Amino acid sequence: MAIIYGPPVTVVSGSTLPWSIVELIYSSSAFPERDVRVQADAAGNYAGTVPLYEGINVIEVIGYHGSSSQQQRQFLQVNYEGSQAELTLTITDPPDGSTVTNRLLTVTGFTAPDAEVVVSGLIPAPPDPTGQWMASLLLQPGVNAIRVVASRGEEATEAAITVTYQPDP
Repeated sequence: MAIIYGPPVTVVSGSTLPWSIVELIYSSSAFPERDVRVQADAAGNYAGTVPLYEGINVIEVIGYHGSSSQQQRQFLQVNYEGSQAELTLTITDPPDGSTVTNRLLTVTGFTAPDAEVVVSGLIPAPPDPTGQWMASLLLQPGVNAIRVVASRGEEATEAAITVTYQPDP
């Protein structure tokens, strides 16, 4: 089941026989059954906008062709979670300005669960369902600048810390 954030609408699109009528029947626990009818173009492509309500929404897609009594049916189920929270990014460990003696460093933090996180431009750190991410990297002796970028679609935010690596003598 797809989870949808953002404006309370989704576009249902696909292809069928040219000039077919496609009926999009939608309902949710908060909204009685309604429908949107669209006509496919000469190539058979169609698209229709369906309103969504928080929670689970069921959309039935029915394709009709004028020269036939046959119907094609498909059901879609989506979970609308409302507007996305602002994209934020924090580094929770290690603290900025830390000095460590171990060359292998684990960096952790939080962001939106649906964000993509990259540490130091190379290391992917996918967030878990709570938004927590983690990445391990090797430090060079001295001061190491660690830059973390979280992105979601066109949005991006970043955070940075410095960590000093002083190997044991």
